[in-house]
Amino acid sequence: MECVENVRIFKPYITKLISHLCVHCRLDEDVNKDTVPGEKEEFGQFRKTVKEVLRDVIFIVGSLEVFGELYSNICKPNLSWNENEACLFVMHAVAPSIRTDESKLLQIAVPVLLSIPPDTHCAVRATTLDLIGELAEWIDNHHDVLDTVLQFILDGLKIQSVASHAAKAVQKVCQKCRKRMAPHFDGLLQIIQSADQLSVSNDAIVGLLKGAAEVLSQLPHDKVTAGMRGLVQLHITPLLELTQNSHLGKAGTSGDPALWMDRLTALFRSCSIELDGGQSHPCQPVVEELWPVIAAVVTTYQSDDKIMERTCRCVRFILRCLGKYSYSILTSLVEIVRLSISYFSFLSSFTILPIYCAQSFLTLFLHIALPMMRHFLILSLHP
Repeated sequence: MECVENVRIFKPYITKLISHLCVHCRLDEDVNKDTVPGEKEEFGQFRKTVKEVLRDVIFIVGSLEVFGELYSNICKPNLSWNENEACLFVMHAVAPSIRTDESKLLQIAVPVLLSIPPDTHCAVRATTLDLIGELAEWIDNHHDVLDTVLQFILDGLKIQSVASHAAKAVQKVCQKCRKRMAPHFDGLLQIIQSADQLSVSNDAIVGLLKGAAEVLSQLPHDKVTAGMRGLVQLHITPLLELTQNSHLGKAGTSGDPALWMDRLTALFRSCSIELDGGQSHPCQPVVEELWPVIAAVVTTYQSDDKIMERTCRCVRFILRCLGKYSYSILTSLVEIVRLSISYFSFLSSFTILPIYCAQSFLTLFLHIALPMMRHFLILSLHP
C-alpha cells in the first residue's frame, strides 16, 4: 500500500518531467532535411542521458500511458518536424517497457509509423527506425506486420543518412523474431552483401551479421551450409586480396584485416546450431574453406599485434561454434601456433572445451601445447 501511495504522490511530477524532457530533446529546426545529427555529438550524449532517466522512472507513470499520450501528439496537425521527432524519441525510450501482449494501441500506432511520407525529414525517419527496432519483441508476437516492417526498414537502408539506423533495426528484428525471419534469410544476405555500398557503419554491419547468424541458426540444416558460405565468402575475398598484396590499410577501413576478422568473430560468436546425435555440423565445410585464409592472415601479419589478437579471437569463436566437430581444423592449428606462439598460447584453454577428452583430440592438444611449453621454458631460462 505504501508503494502505491508513493506512486500516486510522485506520478504528477514524473509526468511533468517527461513533458519537459520531450521539449528539451528537440533538435534545432534548421537542421538540414537530409541530415541526422550524430549520437556522439554533445546533444546526442544529452539525449542518451535523457533516455536512461526515462527508463528509470517510466514505471511510475506507465510506459503505455506515456506512449499513448505522445502518439496522440504526433497525430496532431501542423506539428513541426522537430516536435514530431522529439515525441518519437521519447516513445522509443519507453517502448521496451511495453508488454508484448499489448494489442490495442500498438496495432493502431505501428501501421501509422510505418506509413510516414517519403519526403519526411531524415531525422524523423531515423528515430522511427530506432522505435521500430525497440518494438521488435512486440512485432514477434504480432507477426502480421513483419512484412511491412521489413519493407520500411529496407526503404531506410537506401537512404545514406539513415542506413545505419535501419541496419540496427534489422539486427533487433532478427534477434527477437529469428524464427519468423528464417524465410527472409536470402533477403537479409543481400542486405549484408550491399551494406558497405549503402554507407552503413561498421558497427551496424557487425550487428547485421549477429542478427543474420541468429536467423541462420533457425534454418533447416541442409540450408545452413549455403547460408553460412554466403556470409563467410564476403570476408574471404577481401582478406585474400590483402594477404596476397601484404597490404595494411588505415585502421577501421576495408584495407584493415582486423575489420574483417572482427566481422567474422561476430558471425561465429552468434551462430549456435542444435544438432541431433549423429548429425555432422553444417558449418564445418565452410570453416574448412575459410581456414587457409586465416592461416594466410597469420603468416602475413604475424608481427602485427592488433591483427594477431583479432585473428586469435576469431579462431576462438570458430572452435566454440564447431565444438567437437573442430577436429579437422585443429590439425592445421598446430602449424599456426608454431608460426605465432605468443598470440595463440591462450587458445589451449578453448580448444580443450569441445573435445570431451577423446584420445585423438588429446594427441592434437599435446602437439599444440608442447611447442608452447618449450617456448615458455626458453623465456624463463633467458628472460
